[in-house]
Amino acid sequence: MDRDSLIKYINATIASGDAQTSALDYDVEAIADELEQQAGPGTGEKVEAPVFWATIQKHKKNT
Repeated sequence: MDRDSLIKYINATIASGDAQTSALDYDVEAIADELEQQAGPGTGEKVEAPVFWATIQKHKKNT
């Protein structure tokens, strides 16, 4: 998965988690960076689900 696809996937996954949740509440670029560091460039889909969600929660903006 290329970086643009990974970012679209992260945005869609965050949005699908909760109707009240918006990807705007998260630093999606930082999430993509960390997932790529964990699994290699363009391979964010190979990260285990608990790690994926923990990474997302770690990058929630303070709003």
